[in-house]
Amino acid sequence: MPESTIMLPSSLDIDDTEIGAFEAAEAALEQYLNMWEVHSFGEPSQSPSNFTHVYGRSLAGEVAIRPTVAEVLPFASDDDEHVLVMELSSSGALSGWFGDIHPVEIWMRASDLTNLAFDNAWCIIRSDC
Repeated sequence: MPESTIMLPSSLDIDDTEIGAFEAAEAALEQYLNMWEVHSFGEPSQSPSNFTHVYGRSLAGEVAIRPTVAEVLPFASDDDEHVLVMELSSSGALSGWFGDIHPVEIWMRASDLTNLAFDNAWCIIRSDC
């Protein structure tokens, strides 16, 4: 059953010029994933896994991938933006499908999403995380 939730930025997207910011972001994400495990399965895990979600933020980080997304999905106008439509976790039912534990991300231009032009979506297996 779909439920709304919050999304935290990946620790890879945190400005690490502030001492302890990266570690705090890592700890927050780990607690968030543990909360998800408790909510979904009734108990925390020693190594919480990512989960499939629609919209939100990339758990693999967006700073590294956005230049590639901009290259493969160039904008037709300045007021467009890129949207992470879905992130598929490769753990659980999809274990082994996409290599180890790397997520699959589906990106679109907001204009294509508005126009339901799903044939313009772009997918990537995030092996950089």
